[in-house]
Amino acid sequence: MLRSFVIALVIVAPFWWVLRKRIAARRTPPPVEAPPAEASPPTLEAVIDEITRMGAEGRARSDARLTVRVPHGATIGGDPAPPEVVDAIVRDALSRSGLVPTAELDTGTARVIECRPKATSSAAD
Repeated sequence: MLRSFVIALVIVAPFWWVLRKRIAARRTPPPVEAPPAEASPPTLEAVIDEITRMGAEGRARSDARLTVRVPHGATIGGDPAPPEVVDAIVRDALSRSGLVPTAELDTGTARVIECRPKATSSAAD
């Protein structure tokens, strides 16, 4: 009788193993997808870098009309920055880069500033 039991176990065990795996796979819930990561807020550092790059480009071409986009809600070092501080820093960066703002437009998501290079006087007095 023991011999019959062992023979039955050898024959049935693989089927039982496969069936057990299938049932376990059905019971396991599908993996939960992580919500998409929120876009990081715009940084003022990136805007200043862009202004510096545009200043160099403007000096290379004196007739250039350049556009700077300053997004609302810009952060400084990951912390929200007050609009007055952002405005002061952007104006300082424009001045240091040799750019003069000629027009400004406030859109819903950003402030767009059109600039031109400062006129340099080459005439000696």
